[in-house]
Amino acid sequence: MESNLKNTVNQLIRLFKHKPTKEYIVLCGFEGDPKKGTGFSKREYFSRIDEIPAQFFASQANLYIWPSTFSEKKVSNDKFSACYALVLDDVVKTIDTRLKKAQIPSDRVKQYLPKPSWVVQTSAQSHQVWYLFSHPLDKAEEIAELETYLKALKLTDRGANKIRTQPFRIPCGTNGKYNPAFSIKARFSENLYDPIKDLLIPLRHAYQNKQNQSIRSKLQHYKPTVESGSDVFKPAPAENPVVESLKERGYYVKSLNDGGHAVKCPWSHLHSDGREEGAVYYEPTQARPLGAFHCPHDHCSERTISDLLNELHIDKCAAKCKSAIILKPNHTAEICNAIDIPLAVSGDFYRDENEQVVKLKHVSADSHIMTIGRMEIHELQYYLSQQVNFIKYQKDIPIERDPSDSLLAKYLNCHNHPNLSVIKGVSYSPVFIKGKGFVVHEGYDPDTKYYGFYKNEDFAFKRTPDRAEAEEALAKLRMLLSEFLFDHDFDEAAALCLILTAVIRRSLPTAPFGLVTAPDSGSGKTYLTELSVRFNSPNPTEKPATHMDTSEKVFSSELFALLLGLPSFIKYDNITIDIKPYASLCAVLTQESYKDRRLGVSVEETVPTNVFMVGSGNNIEPTRDMIRRTLQIRLNTNMENPTTRQFKHTEAMAPVERVERNPAYWQKRVMIIIQAYLNEGVRVPCSRINGFDVWSYLTREPLIWLGLPDPATRMLTAITNNTEKQLLGSVLKALAKVFNGKSFKAVEIVPIIYPEDGKSPSWAAELIEETSLNGSCPSVKSLGRWLARYVDTIADGHRLVIACKKPKSYKIERIGTSS
Repeated sequence: MESNLKNTVNQLIRLFKHKPTKEYIVLCGFEGDPKKGTGFSKREYFSRIDEIPAQFFASQANLYIWPSTFSEKKVSNDKFSACYALVLDDVVKTIDTRLKKAQIPSDRVKQYLPKPSWVVQTSAQSHQVWYLFSHPLDKAEEIAELETYLKALKLTDRGANKIRTQPFRIPCGTNGKYNPAFSIKARFSENLYDPIKDLLIPLRHAYQNKQNQSIRSKLQHYKPTVESGSDVFKPAPAENPVVESLKERGYYVKSLNDGGHAVKCPWSHLHSDGREEGAVYYEPTQARPLGAFHCPHDHCSERTISDLLNELHIDKCAAKCKSAIILKPNHTAEICNAIDIPLAVSGDFYRDENEQVVKLKHVSADSHIMTIGRMEIHELQYYLSQQVNFIKYQKDIPIERDPSDSLLAKYLNCHNHPNLSVIKGVSYSPVFIKGKGFVVHEGYDPDTKYYGFYKNEDFAFKRTPDRAEAEEALAKLRMLLSEFLFDHDFDEAAALCLILTAVIRRSLPTAPFGLVTAPDSGSGKTYLTELSVRFNSPNPTEKPATHMDTSEKVFSSELFALLLGLPSFIKYDNITIDIKPYASLCAVLTQESYKDRRLGVSVEETVPTNVFMVGSGNNIEPTRDMIRRTLQIRLNTNMENPTTRQFKHTEAMAPVERVERNPAYWQKRVMIIIQAYLNEGVRVPCSRINGFDVWSYLTREPLIWLGLPDPATRMLTAITNNTEKQLLGSVLKALAKVFNGKSFKAVEIVPIIYPEDGKSPSWAAELIEETSLNGSCPSVKSLGRWLARYVDTIADGHRLVIACKKPKSYKIERIGTSS
């Protein structure tokens, strides 16, 4: 292969022929091994190819160009303007198993793509193939779809699946990886391709066909609980029966792209020229359920797939290449088990802990979000119609039928789906397992029962993290928080602890509620909660902020409804009341699962509780049992009007936007801190908080180890200075003095709180507020509930005990020395 500099420059001009003036072309050149040093950071930006100095192309160095343009002098997804070529790297004639790198066989490229525009030889064995676009590709969703297909069809290695920001070698210069350096060679053609019609659509069809073949293959080898001799389930054929029949009859020629097969026309004897070649059979897809047949000869122009099937004596049910479920009376249980099978092999359907069928839902091709939802009858019917033939025999003739709504309702409500795996939720970062560390497992992990919605390579550790790396990672996290104005230094530590909790919440049996407070609006409370949520779920539109209802019954129903959806987080924004110790909330925070009933349903259901929970509000605080269940963070701008505050960072460099652009990078900083602390092998002493031992071990201790104050300082202070405990102590002390060791009932306290002279004791006002008593109408019932809540509780050297159960009366005991 030969190349000259003038030809190379002309080809680059041709590449960017349709580039607008305001977009930048990016190049870089450097000597030595590209894997060593920082050569890729030495980028140069030009408006036109002819602006580039001739000596740049003449230099014997590694020369790279980005096949994309950018709106500013920066290579990033947010500055991306348009892509002008598709490039495949490391294309080889034969795979060399000795090389520890990805290699793409040239035969695979020929199978899916047309003849390339350029072939650039980068080493003795390896090539880059370029497909120049006839017009730029600038839509993010189309680029994301193209990346998906390239990866699925193994036309790119895992790390190079970045069409917008990946550089490739210019067809000149040298490859400095070798000694002596290898001289780059190139072969050019005049081919230009429409990125949609010529590349994206064919790859889409190839991808769909591969998926269909994969499902058929899985169904062939899947070993479900349905017995092999089942009368109701028939797996999909191992080979397409139409292709099989064409081969048997001598009509088959060869396989083509797009799921097509070149065949000899069965009616060639009727052709005017007698030619057999030119006909094509296309395999079934969603768009063409039976497949398609085309013969270019005029005599066969009106022949369709139905004519071909009749000629081959293949019925339409078999031609669809789907598994079949036979609808038979008195076989409901067996049919329900059979429905599990195509759902299981799809990889998208699971069962939750209540034996309800759920489906993973990908919001869009380029989205970082995946949700889990329970299946409804109409959704199930739609999916099954694409993957399964439901057949009812009438006099030995197979007739396709849609499964009835009643059958599908029985399936969804049978609470028995042995062929579906149990799923506990989606995890956007690796799950930590004691004794194993962080388990990197993209996709469904049967050990943790979570679906890892991330890329394995994003979380691979090159080496075991040490303290130096942990300190560097911490510095980067603190940089994100640099413009938040915290009330104390331990509030910053608590914010970092909140971020650590967000990343590993799926790994923790229990974790406290994160509460961000401030004196005024505009202080950054909502933004800090949003930042923490970005660490937990890269796209928090998965579940928008919700309202914390003041009614315990309503709150509990809403909380359980949210948990049924197996969310990764729940965020409460603008809370206006103190956090009350609702039984449901306390249980969710300190138990690994929670059981309740859905509205309108009498059966109890169980849900996992390892959900990241966070909220914000002005001058609110947790009360009673929520004090030890809440990680408090206090912001304080010390400004009269915080909403007018100016920030140093630009909108593009704001913390939330930075984490959203590359969530795996920031989540990995958290993992480095935790893993480095665990590698140290020495525990850092800190005050114990009952119910949150694992949380303290994996979030509080690593930060204290790195020199930060205890993140739980505000929580521990609130526990020590519990105003409710102080009120209880005042009440018990006063009642002990009034009743002097004698028993009393709740009704006997009312005259003390509301004496005839109107001079209530100092503690009465707080007690009235605490028990929701109304000054004009005292409630003995609410006062009795308040007393019952604190039975056997010790406060200020006194303990309230039950003297008699019926009628209920109480007594005050002195414990030790009263303070």
